[in-house]
Amino acid sequence: MIIIIIGLIVLLVIGVVVVNALQQHKAKQEKERRAKSAKYKAIIDESAEAHS
Repeated sequence: MIIIIIGLIVLLVIGVVVVNALQQHKAKQEKERRAKSAKYKAIIDESAEAHS
């Protein structure tokens, strides 16, 4: 009985680590996407100002 409880706790900890890693990866991708978008927006704004 104790072994089952310990096994479940280990599985829970592993699950939490995996979910946390996935969330961090998703946040990193979102941050990179926003940075790329901001870079392109700055280029477009700069180009628009040059043509004014």
